[in-house]
Amino acid sequence: MKILKFNGVVAEKSKDGRFIYRYFDEPITKDGGNLVIIPVTIPSGVVEQEHYHEKVNEFIFFLTKGISRVNGKDYDMHPYDILILDTRERHQIIAKDQDVKVLVIKKGIVDKVNC
Repeated sequence: MKILKFNGVVAEKSKDGRFIYRYFDEPITKDGGNLVIIPVTIPSGVVEQEHYHEKVNEFIFFLTKGISRVNGKDYDMHPYDILILDTRERHQIIAKDQDVKVLVIKKGIVDKVNC
């Protein structure tokens, strides 16, 4: 058993203004695959850099309202909505009038490609 406490995790500020908290990267299979859960805050007025992932699907769990742009189309997202992205789907999150908070869930490999 493990208990991971969010309290005290230091945020990384990305180039596009998001705050990323990396504290969950745990094995989920015996072959060494890791599951990553990343709390992210997109401050009001910030538009995330559009990007896609080459090798893994990504799940984005919305904790607050926000706008998700996928392949050029905008979607209104509400608390507890989950965005499921296949590989190579271009996406970004837009925080128009308020901070947007999400949990990003995916396999723990680096495969992000900025557009």
